[in-house]
Formats: sequence, structure tokens, C-alpha cells
Amino acid sequence: MELDFFRILATLLNLSLIILIAYVVVKIVRHIVKSFNRLERIENKLNEISESLKEKEH
Repeated sequence: MELDFFRILATLLNLSLIILIAYVVVKIVRHIVKSFNRLERIENKLNEISESLKEKEH
């Protein structure tokens, strides 16, 4: 009986650890995606600025 309790407890701990790791991975991936989106917006702005500067030169 006591062995079953510890087995159930260990299973629950493993599951909670897996869920925690998955949560952290999702948070990290979301942060990376947001950073890429921000970089893409900055790149687009820089392209617009360079295009307008080229037009002013001509």
C-alpha cells in the first residue's frame, strides 16, 4: 500500500515537472517570436527610410 502511494506521488511529480518544462519552453519560444517580429518591423522601417533617402537624392 505504501509503495503504491510513493509510485503515485512520483508519477504526479514527473507530470508536474513535464508540464513546468513545457510551460517554460512555450514562454521562451513566444519571447523569441516577439523579438523576431520586432526586428522585422525595425528592418521594414529602415528600408522605408533608405527608400525615401534614395528618392530625395534623385
